[in-house]
Amino acid sequence: MIKRPTQGTPKVVYDPATKRAARSDGTLIYEGPCRLWQVTGGGSTTFQDKEVVITTTYLSIPWNNEGEPKDIVTITASVDDELVGRSLNIEAVTRGGGLRGSRVYRVAFVDFEEEGEI
Repeated sequence: MIKRPTQGTPKVVYDPATKRAARSDGTLIYEGPCRLWQVTGGGSTTFQDKEVVITTTYLSIPWNNEGEPKDIVTITASVDDELVGRSLNIEAVTRGGGLRGSRVYRVAFVDFEEEGEI
């Protein structure tokens, strides 16, 4: 599901009980299937004595839907139970052209749980 936050309200709030980001209320832009994947950026960096591989996360949805940067994506169902309930921010949009039948979004997880607890 993709929601556009209401102007003047925080788009994501932290839920200390679940240690995850929760979406704020807003206008529903899209609800339906999507594809989520990551591409390794070819580099790595060190963070708190750990080597971290740089990746970019992408999401695509059917062509006639209009998510925009700063909209919030919430995964509501997945074959990977770990993704359900996670939130992402849309950072950039690639519009579908003559060869592409979907919208592709560069997204970033906002709950920072990929390597364990916050």
